[in-house]
Amino acid sequence: MGLIAEHNCSMLLMDHVPKLLVSSIPDSQVVKNINCGRTKTAQIIKMLKIEAENELVQQLTKRKREREREREREREREREREREREKRERERETTKEEPEPAVTKKKNYEVDLAILKIIDEDSAGVSGLDMPEIFIDFNNSSSNKLLLLDEITEFSVLVVSVENDLEENILTETKVSST
Repeated sequence: MGLIAEHNCSMLLMDHVPKLLVSSIPDSQVVKNINCGRTKTAQIIKMLKIEAENELVQQLTKRKREREREREREREREREREREREKRERERETTKEEPEPAVTKKKNYEVDLAILKIIDEDSAGVSGLDMPEIFIDFNNSSSNKLLLLDEITEFSVLVVSVENDLEENILTETKVSST
């Protein structure tokens, strides 16, 4: 243990000093020739308590510094994460602001046996958008065959006739709009 006494009252000293305080005394400290008087014993106990308190204060201060350093490291990590987050946001905003190349909407108009169906790639599958079936009049064309029309501009007017319903020919005009 850290306390060595060369006198028969060492047991008395050991009984008065709490175990925590005695155990906190460094091994290098040697107390010799202890006077058995109460005054001297009280002084030694007081000295041991002061030493133990100083040691305890040093340990607490060291732990406090370590916790403070750890908090500072955590704050720095959080700042770094925030910088990364802001950087990603700026990159997203930059990509959003850049004008995307204009993509030409292609519509396929399939004409098969006098039935024209409009297929819009952008609105396919959207609920509530039923593309109408348009029937085209082939009287002016040479034959009733499958036609593929590449482009019909917005609000093009097609002159169409409805299928022979009860052997009546109904002529209508329909506006085709691309939405």
